[in-house]
Amino acid sequence: MRRLVVVALLGQVVALASFGLSSPVGASALGSLGASECGSWQRVSAPGPDNLQLNAVAMLGTQDAWAVGVIFTGGVPSAIAEHWNGVSWALVPTPNPDGIDLFGVAILASDDAWAVGVGPTSGVVEHWDGTSWTIALTPLSGELDAVAGSGPSDVWAAGGPFIEHWDGSTWSVVRSSGKSDIYGLTSIAPSDAWAVGLIPGEATSEPVSGHWDGSRWSGVRVPSVLGDVHLFGVTAISASDVWAVGDHGGLHPRTFHWDGSAWIEVPTPYLLGTFNAVAANSSTDVWAVGKEISVVIQPLIEHWDGTAWSITPSPQPAGPLLGVATDPVSGQAWAVGASLRPLLLQFVPCVGGRGRG
Repeated sequence: MRRLVVVALLGQVVALASFGLSSPVGASALGSLGASECGSWQRVSAPGPDNLQLNAVAMLGTQDAWAVGVIFTGGVPSAIAEHWNGVSWALVPTPNPDGIDLFGVAILASDDAWAVGVGPTSGVVEHWDGTSWTIALTPLSGELDAVAGSGPSDVWAAGGPFIEHWDGSTWSVVRSSGKSDIYGLTSIAPSDAWAVGLIPGEATSEPVSGHWDGSRWSGVRVPSVLGDVHLFGVTAISASDVWAVGDHGGLHPRTFHWDGSAWIEVPTPYLLGTFNAVAANSSTDVWAVGKEISVVIQPLIEHWDGTAWSITPSPQPAGPLLGVATDPVSGQAWAVGASLRPLLLQFVPCVGGRGRG
């Protein structure tokens, strides 16, 4: 639900013409970036119309990634899926796309990926079998915002107050989290998964997190000294190394770290904005993305090096980032969002080290 607001934000970036947009990196150049380009984020050409909005991205190595989102035509959504094969991005048909908006995607294997979202009358779950996307039956009628899994028979999807699980044959509702809205999921084992979101209130909202231990979901307190904290994304490196990101009051980015016993807020550079997603390569290589609120809405990219968060330059002058994915083996990363045209950014570390620019 929160991502639908992005459409309204596009009207704020008309001023981009005065920024002088740089040309995106050609898809054929990726994987062989020059010394001046490696170690920094580069904008990549995306197939599809200019009004395409990419909501989420997932990757499985350097030659297999999916990005999902939506095209709005006359205010009516139509689902979009794009695939990266290591050389270029290509549009891939999705079933009955009209009226569907895809918010989350997860890859378990080249022939096993899941996407979730919302349709005209119910939540939507779609599965990729290596050949095509198909609609999967789901017991939930509401919007689904996130999906994550640790294996072919251990996949989680969530949206609103509900969390459902795929056991390899069927989807079933496992938990209703009361009045909370779940926006982020991560899973590293059948006995270790996290969900984050918020409990909306009339004046302020409270952050919420839950942990799956293999048999049940349990609420885990998130510190909220200032109140009105929202959590939108979560990623797990290990059982004692988990990051959750969001904002305070929709105006200031916030990050929280789980050390195996408690969530602890970790300071970030002060600015106006929000984090929408987080992904990690290792305990010293974590990316958080979102938006910075300035004259126009600008992409926000920050990096954790094991000691502190720092702002990383974005090659795109405007538009929010909504999703991020990493590949721990190569250190590469993708980020997606929306601007005057589809927003696809890639990070390729320099040979011999990350080499951040």
